[in-house]
Amino acid sequence: MGMYRWISISSAVDFSQLAAALAPEFGPDRVVQILRDGINSAVQGVLIEDGYVDKDYRSTYYHFYSKMGRPYREDCLRLHFFDSAATFDPDTLDLRCADRAPTDHYFGYMVLGRPTMVATIGRTVTSSDVRMGARGQVIHALHKVHLLGHKLQWYGFPSMDQHADIAVCAHVACWSILRHYSELYSQHRELLVHDGLQGCPRWS
Repeated sequence: MGMYRWISISSAVDFSQLAAALAPEFGPDRVVQILRDGINSAVQGVLIEDGYVDKDYRSTYYHFYSKMGRPYREDCLRLHFFDSAATFDPDTLDLRCADRAPTDHYFGYMVLGRPTMVATIGRTVTSSDVRMGARGQVIHALHKVHLLGHKLQWYGFPSMDQHADIAVCAHVACWSILRHYSELYSQHRELLVHDGLQGCPRWS
């Protein structure tokens, strides 16, 4: 079971606590700067889930990073975003909200899925409600996650960093679109990050 920590966010300055809580291999300073610049004040709490097993990162770990001749972590870290109504008790691992179920106060997650210190943001799905300056119409699908005994649901569109060594540019764009459709329509097969590299001369 992973380890959970709660960071309260009342202003952009509080994101510095998040930077201090993240391991150096996840590039905490860059991650926190992206959150400060891109997440609005609707987010009032971040739950850190350490020791998270991410299926997309594992697909690249077993086929790529494990063969690179240097040690890489097999697990990841996931950040969950909540509004001001959510609270967390670290002793009992109790996630609750006084008025309604936690799913009504959840905005999605960001996986720090590449412990490589460079472009570390992996699979990320957040609600457009927390995107700084978001306006207009959005393409999204219903996403689900099980967290501490709760089934949380929200609408979002998947994204990740364009990595410098694997999953770059068009590959990331294709992964995002295909993951969107596999979430939106159950008849579409889910493709992991490494699945898109099959048959590519550079990685075969």
